[in-house]
Amino acid sequence: MPRYFFDFQRPRDQSRDDVGSELADDHAAQVEAVEAAAEWLKDNASVAGTELTVLVRNADKPLSAVTASILVTSHQVSLEGISAVNGVAAPLLTSNPARRSVE
Repeated sequence: MPRYFFDFQRPRDQSRDDVGSELADDHAAQVEAVEAAAEWLKDNASVAGTELTVLVRNADKPLSAVTASILVTSHQVSLEGISAVNGVAAPLLTSNPARRSVE
């Protein structure tokens, strides 16, 4: 089985994976990166926001990157216009400070 490496990059630091993991293929490595990013985000969530990029590589070359982030804004959320982002419903943000109620 091929060995994949998962390097973590954060805004102020990065860590290189020198051990790696043996996985079946590139797709399995991408799934592992997504799960690692989600777990890291869960453990490091902050109202100040945070971001992590997991770089996936094999012994020879970079293969892909997974970025997970939390961005907190002070805009009001409107439920009137729900949009789908990649098939997931997401509320539209409005910057109208006079609007105080959510219908």
